[in-house]
Amino acid sequence: DLSIQEEELALLNFFQRAGVLFDADPGPCLAFDGTQLIVTQTPRNLQRLRNILRRYQETKQVEIEAKFMEVQQGALEELGFQWNVTHGSSTYQTQALNSSASALRSLGGAFSTQGTTAGDGSITFANGAPAMPLSNSPPAFPNNINLWVGTPNIANILGVTDGWRVNLIIKALEQKTGTDLMSAPKLTVLSGKTAEIVVAQEMRYPQSYGKINSAVGTSNSTLVTGGSAGVTITAGTPQDFTVREVGVQMQVTPTVEDDNESISLRLEPEVTEFEGFVEYGGSSVAIASGTTVNVPSGFFQPIFSVRRIQTEVTIYDGATVIMGGLTREQVKEVDDRVPVLGNIPLLGRLFRSKGETSQKRNLLIFVTANMISPGGAPSRQMVNNVPPGGLFQNPVIVTPAGATQRGQD
Repeated sequence: DLSIQEEELALLNFFQRAGVLFDADPGPCLAFDGTQLIVTQTPRNLQRLRNILRRYQETKQVEIEAKFMEVQQGALEELGFQWNVTHGSSTYQTQALNSSASALRSLGGAFSTQGTTAGDGSITFANGAPAMPLSNSPPAFPNNINLWVGTPNIANILGVTDGWRVNLIIKALEQKTGTDLMSAPKLTVLSGKTAEIVVAQEMRYPQSYGKINSAVGTSNSTLVTGGSAGVTITAGTPQDFTVREVGVQMQVTPTVEDDNESISLRLEPEVTEFEGFVEYGGSSVAIASGTTVNVPSGFFQPIFSVRRIQTEVTIYDGATVIMGGLTREQVKEVDDRVPVLGNIPLLGRLFRSKGETSQKRNLLIFVTANMISPGGAPSRQMVNNVPPGGLFQNPVIVTPAGATQRGQD
């Protein structure tokens, strides 16, 4: 180990090789006691010493500016014809003797909304009354583009002749929709540390459900069917809620290289999208006094799709990295036709139901890295006449006594 005198001599030689001379007589001198360094020099050489020492004690940190540009486009085109032919007697009657109905589908009938798979329940009465449906709709997630919810009827043509009832329903729809999302978060992180940027929505959903409870009891009151027994079915209670972030997440780890000019970036962007719900479990069936109740489970669990990139790059201070390719295109098409009749040129279009919908999503990520001094200014760049390594601060301080001008010693 070196003694204090040897360390002082080594520092003196180092500064002289760096251009700070101590051989002038009298005046310049250097003293080192092992913990503190005391230098007497001209103002110009003191500034030079300060710059030399700053290179060895400077805290390396990086300002990360990320820009997310997400574009969504959707288009739908549908034109369909549905025929219904019914034959009664010569005097038309409401109850058909012979009938034929079209089975041509629309986009809304061919594809479920948001990819959700769920079944509805029903209540069936023994006296022949119409069944009563039980709705089983999953929750809706906002900011989703759904183009195939259902195409309305634009025309309903009815003709009756000699006992024949011909009904033609025309469905036509053309839609275009789009959304643009841009966010530009900015943060500062120490060299070698990991920062996380999240631009997303939080979706809360249960991980489990309680048991479905059912009870059968008797009562003096009668049901619609005239029975005296009642059935009580209690749905399962949602439990163990968790949160999933739907949107864009990115982890970035910057490392300032030894040359103090380049920055290595480890980038891990991830895009999470909500696709829909899947219903688990079977239906619960209860029978009482001739009434059958079919209750769906209602145990919904969400489905997510994930797009993820991991990369490492090295850029110069102030440069920008562009990441793309996080593109997704989804096309759904329906082309139903009546055999033989649907193949007739021109006229066959009246016996076809055709629709197509497409969704495109594209995400671009721009990441800019700047080396920042502890004062908040760029370490190696001049911005708005602020020298590199300068101090960004508000010249006015607001105190309980009022605004005070900031001063420096």
